[in-house]
Amino acid sequence: GYDEPPGTWDELKDAARKLAGRGGGKYGISLDTAEQTLGFMFARQNGSRLIEGNTTLFNQAPYVEAIEYLDSFFREGLAPKDLGLDAVQAFAGDGVIPMFISGPWMIKLIHDQAPDLEGKWATAELPKKENNESLLGGADLSIFQYSKHKEEALKFLAFMSRTETQLKWMELTQSFPSVKAAWEDDKLKSDPNFQVIGRQAENAAPMPQITAWEEISQGYLKAFEKIYRRGDNVQQVFDDYNANATRILNR
Repeated sequence: GYDEPPGTWDELKDAARKLAGRGGGKYGISLDTAEQTLGFMFARQNGSRLIEGNTTLFNQAPYVEAIEYLDSFFREGLAPKDLGLDAVQAFAGDGVIPMFISGPWMIKLIHDQAPDLEGKWATAELPKKENNESLLGGADLSIFQYSKHKEEALKFLAFMSRTETQLKWMELTQSFPSVKAAWEDDKLKSDPNFQVIGRQAENAAPMPQITAWEEISQGYLKAFEKIYRRGDNVQQVFDDYNANATRILNR
């Protein structure tokens, strides 16, 4: 019943309900419970700032509301908890999972592993609550402080940052270019799926750039599991999680 992808959180939930209503073991959407950034991304879309200075905000209303929203997909049976299929299998296999959130690398995987779906699927920007901010991630190139080959390393970084190198790297790894000039390439400009990724990248941000973040974010997975598996109270779980995150941040 949708002529275009869901544009809001409410529309996403409505579309997931309709798709799950097909029955026969089919779902509306996949929300990867092993992906620690997902809850933070949705919280930002709901206006959460995650951390301010030395204060964590994981038990404040914008964050808690986002987790309750995510959990509702599991409570209503719209998203699977343990399916045992990878994303392409579930997507191509009679649309067991017809919607999922992922990155640009999935475009080639679907083309290669599910050629029968050609022309029957597309990418879309994330639905919006207060905003539709996505996660900006990737790899970093750096030079060690005590490297004995800094000049050579700088030349390598310069080489990897060239537009033509970035495009070749994309071809080899499906990692999208970080050099903006590369987005003027005909392959990127002519493919509607790539163009969607490019537009979404204009509204994306990395996770907090702090040394404690990895430990804090891994703790999210355990906290969220208590909710979607056991049905624990969201506010109570994230009061505890927030207190622990504050200790990690300030130790």
